[in-house]
Amino acid sequence: KQWYQRRVRGSGMLLSDSGDIFTGQFHLHKRHGDGEQVWADGRKYEGGWVSDKPHGHGNMTFADGSTYDGQFNHGMKQGQGTYVHCTGITYSGLWIHDEIPPEEFACGMALVGASEIEVFQGEPFSIEVAVLHSSGDVMEGDSGRVLQTKAGLLSPPADKSTKVRPELADTAPTFTTPFGDVKLVNLAEVTPRT
Repeated sequence: KQWYQRRVRGSGMLLSDSGDIFTGQFHLHKRHGDGEQVWADGRKYEGGWVSDKPHGHGNMTFADGSTYDGQFNHGMKQGQGTYVHCTGITYSGLWIHDEIPPEEFACGMALVGASEIEVFQGEPFSIEVAVLHSSGDVMEGDSGRVLQTKAGLLSPPADKSTKVRPELADTAPTFTTPFGDVKLVNLAEVTPRT
């Protein structure tokens, strides 16, 4: 480290009492310029700094393994950037004050390919969907979303190895199909019988 008028400036390394390590440039006793910060909790940032805050282009790795590569403004995600959550969900696009602007949110989805698929009980199946903007256009640069899947279950369920929690069965809407009356429930809320 270099000192000027009793303040750190130039290149150096700073180790905090909590175990955080910064390696990079300083100006007037603050992280300023290019540098890398590694926090004791596992987070890591590499990129530009201004007055002790990430600023300009940088790459942040969070403690859970999620990453953000893009623009920062005074410590917040601001401008173009790509966030990859540890689950694989990816958002690439505009950020404003550390958040995705509402107009970038998906508001619907549509089946890709055939409008109907043939499903057999006990057999796996898959569908491909496109995530849509409010304009109805397919969102680009958006992948890995977790979908809340809903399905009809015969009421009472034909498969005795599963059950619908009573509070769901009481409130779930019922509709008629060629197979009988069906209740619409979230598949994640169907539990194995114990």
